[in-house]
Amino acid sequence: MKPGASGRFDEIDMMRGIAALCVVASHYTSYCVRYLGGAPIHVPLEYGFYAVKLFFTISGFVIYFTLDKSRTVADFAFSRFARLYPGYIAALSFMMFIETAVFGERMWWGGYVVNLTMLQEYFGFPNLDNVFWSLTVELAFYLQMSIILWSGAIRRIEHIALAWILVACGWKVATETFGIQVPDLVARLYLFDHVPYFMAGIAFYLIGKDGWKRQRLAVLFLAACAEWYMHGTEGLLVASAIFAVFAMAVAGWLRFLVNQVSIWFGAISYSLYISHRNLGYSSMQYLHEQGVTVGLGLTVVFGGALLLATAIHYAVERPVGRRLTRWYKGRSVTRGARL
Repeated sequence: MKPGASGRFDEIDMMRGIAALCVVASHYTSYCVRYLGGAPIHVPLEYGFYAVKLFFTISGFVIYFTLDKSRTVADFAFSRFARLYPGYIAALSFMMFIETAVFGERMWWGGYVVNLTMLQEYFGFPNLDNVFWSLTVELAFYLQMSIILWSGAIRRIEHIALAWILVACGWKVATETFGIQVPDLVARLYLFDHVPYFMAGIAFYLIGKDGWKRQRLAVLFLAACAEWYMHGTEGLLVASAIFAVFAMAVAGWLRFLVNQVSIWFGAISYSLYISHRNLGYSSMQYLHEQGVTVGLGLTVVFGGALLLATAIHYAVERPVGRRLTRWYKGRSVTRGARL
């Protein structure tokens, strides 16, 4: 798997799009089954959670790729800020406006302001949209990778990955076998419940870059074993499926799935993920109260979610991110010239 003409990995975008669609389908159809009397099809919520695990693996791959191109921690941090925050702020603000102006919800200004930081869980505030929980996990991963980059230990990432997975298993032993309570903040910051997927993503990036090596195989094997230990047979099966898909992508066997549609889904996947849930639920409930059938309401809301995500991506996420990146690079060049 090699970067395309745009500099992006098309297979990664394809997988990201499929994962986002799975999350949306699981949320919408499960809502219909639970509150609206049924759905034409039903994608259980667990499948959406499995898709988030795929997101975490993709993140491990992409973040290590980004680190490979970053000269400093500041470069890396700014690239993540420019990638995540413009679309997030737009999606959160639009959701709050529509929920208040159209659906009559009360505006919680304090929660809105704190949620704008994306750090609300660390401040003890609830997420205004439940899907934001995974962004908290992502930020913790970025923090840890920034520390690794700053320390120079990035050159030994396979060793760090193996040790990190073992520490996560040790956390499980400490809490469930010996009753030792590890502070929740520590578990969150060090991603103990999700680290196998992030480390697997890093291993797959290195495999795609310069081939299969014993240490990378060891990371994948230990990650699968850790999922088995921490989440049982189900965890092992999910990890094995995700790793198999990634292995096929790295080998180039999924290229046939890459087309303009799958690339589009990949492009809007982040905006779709962060904007679909609350507005989708409110819209389906409203249509149901107006006598619209569940199947038609589900179709209309799904289409609306895709349109909204497309608007956020092309009107905010991409152009604002590019402007911020150009500003940052220009600032860095100017500073270098002065020095």
